[in-house]
Amino acid sequence: GEAAAKLLENMAEASRPLGALPTSSMPGLLETLASGVSVASGEASHPRLNIWGPLEARLQTADKVILAGLSEGVWPSLPGADSFLPRHFRQRLNLQDTEARLGLSAHDFAQLACAPNVTLLTSKRRDDAPAVNSRWVWRLQTLAEGALDDGAKAALSPLADPRKWSAALQESDENLPANFARPAPTPPVEHRPKRLSVTRINTLQRDPYAIYSERILRLRKLDRLDAPIDARQRGTAIHAALEDFEDAGQKKSAAALLELLENRLREAGQGEDEILSLRAVNERTIEWYLSEWRAPRSADIQTMWLEVDGQTRFDFGGSDFTLSAQADRVELRSDGSLSIVDFKTGAPPTNEQINAGLEQQMPLQAVIAESGGFSGVPAKDVGALEYVAFKAAYKASPVKVKNKSVSDLAVDAKAGLQVLLDGYAREEQPYLSVPRIQFISRYSSDYDRLARRAEWAGEVSDE
Repeated sequence: GEAAAKLLENMAEASRPLGALPTSSMPGLLETLASGVSVASGEASHPRLNIWGPLEARLQTADKVILAGLSEGVWPSLPGADSFLPRHFRQRLNLQDTEARLGLSAHDFAQLACAPNVTLLTSKRRDDAPAVNSRWVWRLQTLAEGALDDGAKAALSPLADPRKWSAALQESDENLPANFARPAPTPPVEHRPKRLSVTRINTLQRDPYAIYSERILRLRKLDRLDAPIDARQRGTAIHAALEDFEDAGQKKSAAALLELLENRLREAGQGEDEILSLRAVNERTIEWYLSEWRAPRSADIQTMWLEVDGQTRFDFGGSDFTLSAQADRVELRSDGSLSIVDFKTGAPPTNEQINAGLEQQMPLQAVIAESGGFSGVPAKDVGALEYVAFKAAYKASPVKVKNKSVSDLAVDAKAGLQVLLDGYAREEQPYLSVPRIQFISRYSSDYDRLARRAEWAGEVSDE
């Protein structure tokens, strides 16, 4: 916000001497000025909080001064060994003593420690070893003990013992219910989501509180400024490149696909150095994709749809619930059946996870396909589901569960989803935070801090 406000101020100043400008020139002016603006990543600091070094602090005044790092080796920092001249040679040559900076540090400390309201911070440990308090802290303690006698201990003790705070937090009030800290929100049924994608159904099973926070509270995690490209953006770029490759008129060669892939990665924000470093890996992956996966199946495909949207309806407490999906690739085979392909840039789910009902993305896509829910795709039986890992460890993973066909998986997924929706159509059903931790697919959720998992996760058993 501060950077944007400053940008607009600079734009106003730059516009005055230019006179009247057509509106068509304003985007170019804004882009030119914005290209020179740097915005620091990370959280914004409080407008009244300043972090200064000793030299900056000499010229400033503050209501409250906190002197941190008062440990030997930090403040003051110890003079390094001079491998060029011994100490007595430096004196004979009239060169500055290596400990002169120590005196300057002492001057800075003495000046800042005399502020009207000052707090001194020391450390018990540093770099996994016991820390020694700064020599200045020791001298202050000695002076205070000599001047205050019996009152020195009380005057020099910390403001509060953090261990007492921790003990107080662990004490439970008899008036509070058991597990009161664990969130279990039960919003009214009319405010619960009536539309979810197949991937969010997995989240509803694994971490219902994330769905509550995202869809009911409408809280979304903000992307960090200047953050490097993440797995989601890289995956989107790869999907777009594979879709571009299948366009009519596009040259079908490994070099063409590599060019499309690298251009999409550049657009997503991946650095040129990283693109070049991964070129050999991408070349091997593309060679496998074209020669060993795409070519053998081409003759059996009558029609193909890419990035096709679909949806179907379920009952949710007497009202409609929309299940949506975007299939990466749907193929109509020569035998009249459909195949659904999902490209993965990470690890694809295992058949065991699919059979257990924890990963229902592909079976639920089969439900949509067999109901004719995909745009432009005829309603036909789904004969195959397949994950394709488009990465260094490339492989194709057909979904195969013992004694079950794809149609059986679709029937089970449809019935299981209806049971899940019936549960959340009851107002007494809470949105718990990771109720089955052993089935979570990642180590942390964007909403763990909101759910205060660190407070209660170790005190309750999994359900």
